[in-house]
Amino acid sequence: MRANRIASTLTFCLQNNRYNDQIDVIIVNLMEIKNIKEEARRLIDKLPENSTWDDLMYEIYVRQAIEAGLSDSEAGKVISVEAVRTKFGLQP
Repeated sequence: MRANRIASTLTFCLQNNRYNDQIDVIIVNLMEIKNIKEEARRLIDKLPENSTWDDLMYEIYVRQAIEAGLSDSEAGKVISVEAVRTKFGLQP
């Protein structure tokens, strides 16, 4: 549903030569949707046959947590081990 909305918006922008600055954002969103679907299929395919919904939700959660951490790291949103130890009063 969301992909259809994005595709129709992209078509409108291209036909009317409007919002050129937003076209790149729309294309990236379409690519992310496709990649998410592909990754979800891969996660499901890797699960054993007797997996539960909880198993699938756990795999998705772990994947999201890893991607969020990598994204934060790339954006420079990191804190040193020493700063964490100091904050929590831990010994080095």
